[in-house]
Amino acid sequence: MKKYIFGVVVVSVIFFFKPIVSHLIENYASALLERKVKITSLSIIPLSANAYVSKTNNTIIANVISIYPLKVRAYYRGDIDAFKTYHPLKGYGEATADIYYDKLLLITAQASLYEADANVTIKEMQNNWFVGVDATSLNLKTLQEQNAQEVKANAVLDLSLKLYTDANISINLQTKTINILGTEFKDVAIKLLHEKDNFKLISSFKPPNFHKTSVDANATFKDGNISAYTKIGFRNENIILDNLNFNTKNLHTTLHTSSLGGELNITYKEDYLYLDAKNIHLSKVLKTTQQKIKARGYLNLEAKLDIKTLDADFLFSSPWLVYNKQRIEKVKLSVPNLKYKDNKLTASYKISAFFMKKLDLKEHNISVIADGSYNLKSKLLKSNFKASVPLKNNLLDMKGKVTYQNNLKLQVSSSSFESQTLLKLEDKNFNFYTRNLNLHALTAALNKPIVFFGYIDVEAKGNLNNMDFNINSEELRRNFKLGRVDNYLSLDIQGNYTPELLSIKNKLILNYKKEHIPLKLNLKIEPEAPYNSKGSLFHKEDKLVIHSFSYENEQVKSDFLFDVKELNLYRALMANKFRGPMRIEGTYKDALNIKTNSLGGEIRFVLDKQIASLYMKKVDITKVAKLIEQNGILSHGVIDGNATYNIKEKTAKTNIALRDAILTGINIDEKISSINDAMGLNIINLSKSVISNFSDTNSSYTKINHLQLNASLKDKKIKLDDVAFSTDKFLIVAIGDFEQNGDINSLDVSIVNKQGCAIITQALKGNIKDPQTAKTTSTIVNITQRIPTSILKTGRKILNIGTQAIDDVATFGVNKILKADTNISIISDIVSGSSSLIESTSDIIVPDIIMSKECRVIYDGKVTHPRNLSNNYIKENK
Repeated sequence: MKKYIFGVVVVSVIFFFKPIVSHLIENYASALLERKVKITSLSIIPLSANAYVSKTNNTIIANVISIYPLKVRAYYRGDIDAFKTYHPLKGYGEATADIYYDKLLLITAQASLYEADANVTIKEMQNNWFVGVDATSLNLKTLQEQNAQEVKANAVLDLSLKLYTDANISINLQTKTINILGTEFKDVAIKLLHEKDNFKLISSFKPPNFHKTSVDANATFKDGNISAYTKIGFRNENIILDNLNFNTKNLHTTLHTSSLGGELNITYKEDYLYLDAKNIHLSKVLKTTQQKIKARGYLNLEAKLDIKTLDADFLFSSPWLVYNKQRIEKVKLSVPNLKYKDNKLTASYKISAFFMKKLDLKEHNISVIADGSYNLKSKLLKSNFKASVPLKNNLLDMKGKVTYQNNLKLQVSSSSFESQTLLKLEDKNFNFYTRNLNLHALTAALNKPIVFFGYIDVEAKGNLNNMDFNINSEELRRNFKLGRVDNYLSLDIQGNYTPELLSIKNKLILNYKKEHIPLKLNLKIEPEAPYNSKGSLFHKEDKLVIHSFSYENEQVKSDFLFDVKELNLYRALMANKFRGPMRIEGTYKDALNIKTNSLGGEIRFVLDKQIASLYMKKVDITKVAKLIEQNGILSHGVIDGNATYNIKEKTAKTNIALRDAILTGINIDEKISSINDAMGLNIINLSKSVISNFSDTNSSYTKINHLQLNASLKDKKIKLDDVAFSTDKFLIVAIGDFEQNGDINSLDVSIVNKQGCAIITQALKGNIKDPQTAKTTSTIVNITQRIPTSILKTGRKILNIGTQAIDDVATFGVNKILKADTNISIISDIVSGSSSLIESTSDIIVPDIIMSKECRVIYDGKVTHPRNLSNNYIKENK
């Protein structure tokens, strides 16, 4: 009954006070919406009202279905800008709403806005309000256009919103595709949950050319600040933003992550974006972005960007970077003033770096100074640059310019090493030439051994799929004195490169004073594994032929032949002079095998990954001497033996023997037999005497019965295991060791007797390349010190030493040793005579019994003392 009475009262009031009621409703609605509301009609039966908001085309029609409880159905058609007090948007929309009030308010509505259909629910609850929105096909492009905004995002969205005024919010957003500034994202799904001060974000999307990505965050919102822990994931990778802060009042934002190995901090403050990255792992960046990990190293970056003007400055650095086995250290790129104006970026920058391993640039600074611009609208890049590349002992300077718009154009020039060099590159095609490049200056700058002196010209043109090239030089010499040496090399080589085949042909000419030797060159190489190749170099019957060559999986296979009738003909190509014929056959399968019989016997060299071995069998020493232009010094002799070197452990052993050799130009036996040479023995001068006394007219000679060279290398020390040689009269032995660089630790050269005891020993010091004598000792001194004075007094019967030798003996200390005995006088006890201290076939004249009892054996190696050889052996080898 009460609701009917209330209804009658309301209708009566409206009927009798219609103008006043209309005025009151207009004033209340205008104050509520802060926009003018005008009621155009008010009907009693049925109870309804027509009105507009702000403009006449923003119409509202409200029909009262029930007064108590209040039920109203309202229709709105017009611009939602009429309700801008409660939102910032504009746009045409239509809505139908059912309003129900019975102690609590409930509004349900259906609306169409921005091409979307939406269901809206507003519900008053006991202590809060609920707002729910479910919208389908919301067009973002239409939304931006109707709000007079530049279209930066284009998508059709489905939206679900659930909001509780006690701070609980749930938002779900989905779209199949969204285009943001030309970048298209697919399968976008975003869910936002808010409860009191806590937020939770769950989202996923697929960026262009990348994997499906998820962004999940847990955040708190308090006093206008949002603090979040965020995880960005794709495939099996995750990036953790462990500290993300956002101030909603001033938009101040900071974030931090250590997911890329180092520390990355990004800050937005007062229209500036700051970036600070330290020790970021390049390999993790590549892995995170799903790129092939072809490079590694550490990255540092400091940057500042003006968000409004896009002006920026940044500094990039890296302690080292490695790409394709190329190492670059101390890289630094500085861009101090990047400007953006009229869709154009302009900047000057400087690049510097240290050490590029393949170019041997260790400890040198590579620097590039450049300026340029980039037009964002036309996408045109322009830059001029100067670069300086310090090589080991010089600089490579170059300058150039580069442009890029759809394709790359590059021009680089240089005048280093006396050359005129130019490279032009446009898109994929290039032209390159260098004129008068000083080859020995370039080699010296790279700190490499100088093979040839002279100037070369190089031309190349084409692209990486087809390139022709030419290498030309009129004069290349092994000697620095260009133009004043009789022999030199000229070349004119032509070639072609494709991904399938590298071909090189044409000729080389060896030029001498009276003749010119043309060499025909032909070489074909497949540039891809297994790099099958073959080639040849011919002159008449002389040839170098590579029958086959291949390389795959660190395995070399090859078969080649080197056959020359006279090596001296090719002296223009050689660092050392060689003479005579040489034929070498070689193969490589698992190991390199080289064999030659050109030196009388057989020489074989084997090299595998671990061991290098040399084998010699009955090699004619005279042919070896002739090969190195030392023929005449040795007129006979045969070499046998072997040598090995362990590459990994860096150890070596030799076992080499020279037998039945005749050394011409000097008689070593005669030199040593002289009392002056024996007692003042200088092994250094003796060895030099071999060369200094040699001449074609000198008829002296020495018979070397046996020379043994057994040595070993270990821990960078060379030990003489068995180094000795015997003549017809003497056995000479070297004992000791020295460092690999030649520094002598201990080295004694001794003449030994048939028991292997030292007669005379000379110690050497310094370096083996230029040794010095340390001291000389003699067994005669040791023996004399032990002979009773009574025996010395009857010296005529024991020693028959010529008076000429008294001073030489005194030099070795005999006088000093005996002078303490006042009853002994050397001159009185040693009478004059002409016999030598060392007779032609005897040791120093002291009793054998004393020698055998008193001496210490220092040698019992492979070389036999001449006195221990049988008479038949001696006769056969005389």
